[in-house]
Amino acid sequence: MGDSSSQREDEPVTILFLDVRNFTLLLDNYGDEHISDLLDALFTHTEEIVSKHGGTVEKVIGDGVMATFRGEATAENALAAATEIHQTTQQASESDKVRSINIGMGIATGAVNETTLAGIDSTVIGRCVNIAARLEGLCKEYDAAILIDETTRRDSSVHDLPDGYMARKIPNQNLRGIQRTFDVYHLCDTSKFSEEYISLFNEGVEQFVQQSYDRALNAFTEAYTCDERYNDQALLNHFTNSCLERINDDRALFRNPDRYEEHSTIQQKQSITLLNYLERAMIDLNYTPDDILDVGCGPGEVTERLATKFSDASIVGIDPSRSAIAKARTEHSPEHLDIEYRYDRIEDYCPQEEHDSYDLIFSNSAMHWVEEQKRAYENVRKLVMENGILAIHQGHKGTYKELHQVAVEVLNDFDYTVYFENLNPPLDLIYYTKEEMSELLTRHGFEPIEFNVENSSAPDSIVDDFAEASLNAYCDRLESGSQRDVFREQFKRRAHKQLDTSDITVRRIYVVAEPI
Repeated sequence: MGDSSSQREDEPVTILFLDVRNFTLLLDNYGDEHISDLLDALFTHTEEIVSKHGGTVEKVIGDGVMATFRGEATAENALAAATEIHQTTQQASESDKVRSINIGMGIATGAVNETTLAGIDSTVIGRCVNIAARLEGLCKEYDAAILIDETTRRDSSVHDLPDGYMARKIPNQNLRGIQRTFDVYHLCDTSKFSEEYISLFNEGVEQFVQQSYDRALNAFTEAYTCDERYNDQALLNHFTNSCLERINDDRALFRNPDRYEEHSTIQQKQSITLLNYLERAMIDLNYTPDDILDVGCGPGEVTERLATKFSDASIVGIDPSRSAIAKARTEHSPEHLDIEYRYDRIEDYCPQEEHDSYDLIFSNSAMHWVEEQKRAYENVRKLVMENGILAIHQGHKGTYKELHQVAVEVLNDFDYTVYFENLNPPLDLIYYTKEEMSELLTRHGFEPIEFNVENSSAPDSIVDDFAEASLNAYCDRLESGSQRDVFREQFKRRAHKQLDTSDITVRRIYVVAEPI
């Protein structure tokens, strides 16, 4: 192979890659000859339009094209060409061959090297060439026709975009083979996307970038009310789901599963107590479960204990924290036990057909975190078999009231009360008295067969344990991670200084019930 020669271009060049979507499927449906005619028609249109806007088609590569734009206004010229090519495929008559072709285009701007490889093939190489190629590939993932990089967007101001198109940002994208993340821009056809819709989408993206996931979700949810959602499912679903994942993980009890497991001594002991009450009820009923649902399974340690106890049963653990489920699958899912972990909330959980109901639903120290209690217990009743059992452990009203009072004092002293309306601790934790719990179960179709309220002593680690779990109900209201960290540390210092563990109220409800 001969030596390659190259020459550096001082002026920026805009690179455009075009590719035919689902080319293999087209081959299967139409055959080689018809596809050749289609590609010939498309590439003829493409070459004419690129030349019209001052560009050059450098290569035809299989079902794709690479074009370059040099000189003045390279970005504007490339965008004008791309949008005209896109309109050609969208507005062609039914008899036109290019009508049946969907395309994706990636565009990037930067310095390149002109080079000849092996004395045979002249080409351009450079970082922007790689970016344009990766953006073209990303079009398929987001069902987008035109994606451009930040430099192209900057070099062609919003006022210079071709008529009928608006840009929207897709932030922090990982492009294969490129080490840093990129902000990518999608050129939207305003015949398919109204300005109102694109503005809502862009508002959501800006809030998403600022990590204001609730506000971002509000914008994306409002966008869902627009008809354009049918043309934009890939991107809209991507951002909506990303918001939900971050909100759910931020608000989940087991926010950091490693730290939670380190501070879960109390919960482990309480799960054993609940199991003891469950066993006693099962002996009286002469009952052994086959299908078990563990609600709020966390990192899976209690779920594994359940599965070991009932080794012939199939068990599903659900939790609203993806990180906890990941840890459970990794560390508490031995092959000899039939355990499956799923990311889900009890109020929304709808099992697969093979598990349309369970003969034991078990929940240790989790139901008091569920905001929508009515929906949760209604779903529990649907999920449990008529001859099944419900076993729940949760906090009794008044539990940890001294720790909650310290949390309120810290909030007041650090002027965090602006984030809390109608402050009424314990925030987001739903504790009941024995009478209230009994009424709740009866209202949702359960009759208690074991019902116990236990007072116990707080362990020496209670302040740190509380800070890593229950305090999250307060931390969720604060704006930034730094505020949450400061609040957590100030709480620990004051609680350690003011409270003796013997003074902390610890009351728990343990109930085993059957459907009525």
